[in-house]
Amino acid sequence: MYSPEAYAQAFLAHREPLLELLDRIPPEQGSYAPWPGAMTVIQLADHCFTGSERLRGVLRGEPGAMQARFEPSSDLRAAALRLREQKEALAQELRSLDSERLAGRVNAFGRELPLFRVIDALREHEIHHKGQLWVIARELGVEPPFFVRLA
Repeated sequence: MYSPEAYAQAFLAHREPLLELLDRIPPEQGSYAPWPGAMTVIQLADHCFTGSERLRGVLRGEPGAMQARFEPSSDLRAAALRLREQKEALAQELRSLDSERLAGRVNAFGRELPLFRVIDALREHEIHHKGQLWVIARELGVEPPFFVRLA
């Protein structure tokens, strides 16, 4: 289990390059999907947003936070903007936790888990979809930034 600051830094280390990548993808490519039925670039960005918003709901103790639904973004720039606006709010919420709260149990994924496990799972979920976006960017001829911010 990390410290609250380490959780915030781990989140930011991945969110920053994701935002940089989304800025590099031409807006008209937002509806690109690599195969029929796959999520589009916009849908993947929205999916990352949704996961983080659900985590924010869990952190605030909102019942049903893991089932919360959100409106889709109108375009790629809108999807990137809401991820950017969400970034600092989530980082601050992670920083506000303490060790006792991180070890405390919450309801998520259909079971009771320590909060730090839920944070880990949702961060890893975003990293998974971020990896998909890296591959898609290369398919579109876009050179992605380095995958993680190391400092």
